[in-house]
Order: sequence, then C-alpha cells, then structure tokens
Amino acid sequence: KRRAPSEILSQLNNRLTLLVGGPRDWPARQQTLYAAIEWSYELLTEREQRLFRQLGVFHGGCTLDAVEMICTPPEAAREHATAGNQLTLLENLQDKNLLQSTHPHLTPDQLRYSMLETIREYAVYQLHLAGEAIETERRQRDWCLHLAEQAEQHLRGPEQMSWLNRLEQETLNIRAALSWCLAHPAEIEAGLRLVGALYWFWHLHSHFSEGREWVDKMLAIPIAPDAPLSTRRALAKVLSIASRLHGFEGNRTRAAAFSEASLTLALDIGEVDEIVFALTTPALMFGSTGPDQQRVVTLAEEMLPLCQAADDQFNVAQLLDNVLGPAAAAQGELVRAEALHEEALALRRSLGDIDGIAWSCFLLAALARTRGNEQRAQNLFEESRKLWQQIGNRRMYAAALNELGHLALRQEQYFQAQALFEENLAMHEGFGDRYRMALAQCALAAVACQQGKYEVTRSYLQTLATVVREIDRPWLVADYFSTAAELVYQTGATKEAVQLMSAAHAALDRLPRRTAVNNMPHEKLLTAARVELGPESFDQAWQEGRAMTVSTGITRTLAVIADTRSVNLN
Repeated sequence: KRRAPSEILSQLNNRLTLLVGGPRDWPARQQTLYAAIEWSYELLTEREQRLFRQLGVFHGGCTLDAVEMICTPPEAAREHATAGNQLTLLENLQDKNLLQSTHPHLTPDQLRYSMLETIREYAVYQLHLAGEAIETERRQRDWCLHLAEQAEQHLRGPEQMSWLNRLEQETLNIRAALSWCLAHPAEIEAGLRLVGALYWFWHLHSHFSEGREWVDKMLAIPIAPDAPLSTRRALAKVLSIASRLHGFEGNRTRAAAFSEASLTLALDIGEVDEIVFALTTPALMFGSTGPDQQRVVTLAEEMLPLCQAADDQFNVAQLLDNVLGPAAAAQGELVRAEALHEEALALRRSLGDIDGIAWSCFLLAALARTRGNEQRAQNLFEESRKLWQQIGNRRMYAAALNELGHLALRQEQYFQAQALFEENLAMHEGFGDRYRMALAQCALAAVACQQGKYEVTRSYLQTLATVVREIDRPWLVADYFSTAAELVYQTGATKEAVQLMSAAHAALDRLPRRTAVNNMPHEKLLTAARVELGPESFDQAWQEGRAMTVSTGITRTLAVIADTRSVNLN
C-alpha cells in the first residue's frame, strides 16, 4: 500500500516476488504469494506435481488432447498412462484451486483448462528446476505444429469456421511456439513449417501484420543452400507467403523479390504444390501483365492438367482465378475470362470453401462491371461481402464494401455510397492502413462533390494532399486527381480540370494492367470540357496533364480550390 502504481506496474512481470510481507501473525505459507503457492504444490502427489509444472508451458490455457500429447509421464510409467488418468489428475488440480476450466465462446464444445498467470509462472519455475523445460517446450511446439498443419487441411473446406475459431483460441500457444522456434535456430525447419501452415489463418482473419512480422523473423535465420529437401520445400512456401504479406501492406519491391525467390526455389524442387503456390503469388500481387507474366501463364498452363489429373480442385481453382482468368481478361478475352472464373467458382462451391467462393464471386463481379452489367456486379459483390463477413475476413469484407460503394456512386445512390465508404474507412482505421484509409477518404470526397457539397470535398482534398504525395500509388493518385478535376471544374477552371483528369489516367498507366478510371461519372465532365475548350485546346490540356508530375498536380489542385473568388463553392 506504500508503493506508487508505477512501481507496482514495473514489477508485474515477476508476480511471485511482488506480494510479500503479509501480517506477522499469519502462518509462514501466507506471508508471500510464492510461499502460498509452494505450500499448495508440496501437498500434491508426485504425478500431480509433474503434470502441474508441465502445464506451465501453456499460454492462455489448453485442451485435454493437448495435455495428453505434451504432458507425458516418465518413460517407465507411460504404459500405464491413459486419458482417464490425465483427466483425473486435472480434476485433482482443479479441486485444489490450482487449475480452472471453462467452455470458451470460440470453441464451446471443448473444455479448456487454464491457470492464473501467477500460478503458471510458479509452474514454469518448477519446470526449469526439474530440468524438464526444454523437452516440454519442444513438445508444445510440436503440438502447435501438428494443430496448424491439421487445420490447414480444413481451412479450404466446409469446416473452415470451426478450425478458424480453434486456431484463434490457441493464438497465445502458437505465439509461444513461434518464439521457441526463433530461439532454437538449429530447428528452423519446424519454424518454417509452422509459419507456412498458419498462412491461411492469418489471411482469412486479416492478421497480415502479425503474420508478416513472424515471417520476416523466421526468414532472418540463415539456411544453407544444401539444406534437406524438406527444409527447402518449407522455405519456398514461406518465401511465397512473405511476398503476399508484404504485397498486402504495399511494399511491392520486397514482395517482388520474395516472389521471384520463391518461384525459383519451387521450380528447382519441382513439386506441383510448391510451384502452384509460388505461381499464384506474383499473379495476385502484380496483376496480369507484369514483366514475367507470360512465363507465369505458361507455367500455369503446364500445371493445370497435372492438378486436374490429381483431382486437386483447390489448386485448379487457384490457377483459374489467380492466373489464367486475369490473363484472359488482360488480353480482352472477357467471355473466356468469365468462363474460367465460373469454373473456379463451381470447384470452390463443391469444396465448401467459403473464402474461395467469395473470391471467385468478387472476380466475376469485377468482370461484370467491366462488361457493363452493374446489377450482376452488385449481386456478386454483395455475395462476397456476406461470405467474408461470415468467416471474419475483415480485409476482404472491406474490399467488397469499397466496390459496392463505387457502384452506388455511379448509380447516384449517394447516401448508400457514403454509408459504405464510411464503414470502409472505419475498418481501415482499425487496421492502421494509411493507403486504404486515403482511398476511402477520396471516395467520400467524390460522394460529397457529386452531392454538391463542395466545401466538404475541398476539405478532404486539402487533408489528403500530404498523404497522396507520400504514398504515390496509382489508384490513390488517380482517385485524388479525378475527384479534384470534378471540383476544379466547378470553379470554372476547365483547362485545369482536363489536366487533372488526364493526370488521373496517366497514373493508372503505371499499373501492370491498364484499368479505366471508372469510379466516377467523369464522361459528363470530359464531354462538356471539350465543348467549352474546343478540340484543339482540349487535346493540348490533355497532353499537359499527362506530362504533369504528381507533386505539380497536387500543388495546382490546392491553388485552384483555395481561390474561391470565381465561384461560391458552397
């Protein structure tokens, strides 16, 4: 009671030494927290003590099957150990208030055992004293690896939800296992396998940043070129995962380097699973006309019949959706692209792969929008949104919100568009994703502009100027300039509006696959501007806009919208 809160907080990492010096007339076992737990521990039988200290390796609790695999008795007594015996010992520890059990909401069908953190710290202390720590921790890692690899086989099928919940429940144990792998680099293969098995979990539950941090740490451990085949196989997979996770966070340079390294290693190994996973990585990250895209397409065409012959429906769907379908669309073969995505969707429905179904629908929706069928696009985007919401894939749920918002904007359903973009912005604020936050704010600026709320639009554009300069990614630049063009046009600066709209188109030329600026109804502006300026002046302004740098375009935008003397923006 004489310690400041800050002093107490600084000592909470060692709870056993914090609560000392109880009333002098209390028994010695009640003078300190350590003594109280030790007194209880010494009353346990030898078998109860062994189980108690081994339970200390669990972070956030455990299930009976984990106890059976990890908390093993000495070799001589193993033949007499049964699940019933372990259960009896667990119940004994519960009766003595050293253990508690619950039915957690994520996995209500599994009874979960856990210790108060102070008691767990004492158990770990006794585990080290007994010389059992390293071997018990290794078994804990092996159990997490077994769980993750088992889950990976079910995360692309009808049991997706239950396995996602189970992995979410075991997050603390999994983190402990990953940390153990990093602390024991001689056993790097287990760490690579664990990271590889966790990818779909991280992807489906939007744990991109955490996944990328673990992947980077694991890849920082040197691996010899002549490492065993199993190690190199695991490495190829993790390199692909690194490419995906860095790509999702916008680091295209590192993503490209990891992608190339993974494909090179996968081809060297020569196994279909590794090659397909590596092939779909650059296709996902860099669109359909990247520098090595024809090589990727050719390899995908070679892998497809092999996957079909093996009845590997998941990999067939991956190749169709992530390589061959987009490649056909990039060549203008929209009917063929749609057929390939429809085939992938049918395969994913037969697998019961909820996330995969949502992804195929999303791709088909984008094609439908390109072909002018906005109603079909809206229906498919909506199906994707509901499915991603169902499984908790928040990143892709936000992506569907964004697409639905732009459809609503084109259809002049401004209140609906605003609600969708605001929800999208709130989600990306939660992720800390500056790029997609800026995209959502650009979209809200566009909605405000179409509603005639020019002061709101101007405020967004002024706020976003610094972020757009810093991030300088094609879609963000294009959205910013196209919205700025609409606002600038309202000031009477027709020439500057045309220049900015041209700069928006030029920004999209930087994308691997050329994409039309179709998020706003810009056709009216361009048609009216051509009439006002005349064809020759319009074409000159258009060429000037294409040659304009991003920084110059932003500077001109801010200058024009700051000068409100020529028009009342309210």
